[in-house]
Formats: sequence, structure tokens, C-alpha cells
Amino acid sequence: MSIETAMTLGAQTAAAGDVSEARSAIGDGVSALESTLGAHASGITGEGMVLFLRCVDEWCAAYRTLEADYAHYADSLITVDRTTARTDDEVRGALALREAQERLASRLGALL
Repeated sequence: MSIETAMTLGAQTAAAGDVSEARSAIGDGVSALESTLGAHASGITGEGMVLFLRCVDEWCAAYRTLEADYAHYADSLITVDRTTARTDDEVRGALALREAQERLASRLGALL
């Protein structure tokens, strides 16, 4: 059984755009949650609210760490497309050179 893999140039860059959009939307939601809780939490007292706010603070801090990871992931996806395109160009150039060398050797061989 053989497994084939293929990659469409540009698909990773498009995916990076999706990751960036999602990161932005989630970040906006987290910011809205923080500001809404900040505006209304002072009116609610008790140990339960303290624990809830601590939990939300920790969750938001954890998200901020992930937010940076999403940005790095999007950058990496773009790098995959750029590197693959560059490698494809180099391979095409090497193949064209090889074909030209073979044609030249064939013509020179006929002269010798």
C-alpha cells in the first residue's frame, strides 16, 4: 500500500488567514468577557464570586499564551508555502539544466 501526499501551494497561506481571523475573534471575545466582568463584578460579593473571577482570570491568562502560539502557527503556515514554492522553483531549474545538459551531450556525442 502506498500513501501519496500532495500540497496545494497557497492553501497554507489561506489557512494562516483563517487562523489569524479566529485568533482575532477569540481575542475580542476574551477582551469583552474581561471588560464585562470588570464592569459588573463589583456589585456581586461573596467567596463564590471571588473564586469565579480568579478562575476567569486564569483562563484569560492561559488564552493569552495560546494567542501567541496561534500567531506563530499562522506564520509557520505561511513559511511552509514560501519554502515549498522556493524548493519547487529550484527543482524545476535543476531539471531544466539537466535536460539542457543531456541535449547538449547528445548533440556533442553525434559530432564525436
